[in-house]
Amino acid sequence: MHYELTDEIRVVDGRTLRRTRAVMDLPHQQVRAGDLGGWVEHERNLTGHAWLAGDACVYETACVDGDARVYENAQVYGNAWVSGRAWVSGSARVFGNAELGMHAEVSEDARVFGRAWVSGDAGVGESAWVYGRAGVSEDALVSGNARVFGRAGVGQAAEVFGDALVFGDALVFGDALVFGDALVFGDARVSEGAELRTPGDVFTLDRIGNSSVTATLYRTADGHRLHMDGWTGTLDELADEADRMRQCPAEDHEIQRRWAEYATLETLGRARVAGWT
Repeated sequence: MHYELTDEIRVVDGRTLRRTRAVMDLPHQQVRAGDLGGWVEHERNLTGHAWLAGDACVYETACVDGDARVYENAQVYGNAWVSGRAWVSGSARVFGNAELGMHAEVSEDARVFGRAWVSGDAGVGESAWVYGRAGVSEDALVSGNARVFGRAGVGQAAEVFGDALVFGDALVFGDALVFGDALVFGDARVSEGAELRTPGDVFTLDRIGNSSVTATLYRTADGHRLHMDGWTGTLDELADEADRMRQCPAEDHEIQRRWAEYATLETLGRARVAGWT
């Protein structure tokens, strides 16, 4: 164990927490033996070589019987809380700023790991995951079964900030930026250069025709991208695909049906893109 519990007590959400103090140097955390750390409810809340600093708290909640954990090389500091059954691991960072009234929180069944970070007044809750090199900051909220992640090792990272909301089963990844008042929800898939700042910058159509395919059209810095069933491209590329299908034998009813659906999707997509200019 790299820390001990002091006799200093703090009550948060009706839970009694105790301050930690390092008993050994943690060079990678810039911590020396004797440094006071953050607050935990139980020793199991902080393990590995992870560290809490400042007013950071890790605890379980009255309404969620949990096993909140900060472990491996993770760090939680400033005015940040990890609660419920949430886990922060890897080299992840969660931090708030008490002086500015900012309170970052990871709660419920959420997971933050890899080199991901959560800051400001941002929240990650329910069963959401933030990982890779991704970041969530300012007043943004990621919840539901949403996934926000970057491309670890490549230097590109998804980032959600401002008052943006990502929820449902949405995926935000690659080098996507979601900010302002943007909303990403449902089965939306957003990646590759996305720059979303308003609710209208992403358009999702679920269960196209008789299939279970979800199409997501989203704004980018230089135009738009369309993600659909593993395929990503522009509306021009979709039109080419629809034209190819249209030329298939008429008796191939499945291909003909999909051509009609793609043509309709192209029309809807162009109407949305026209509103962006």
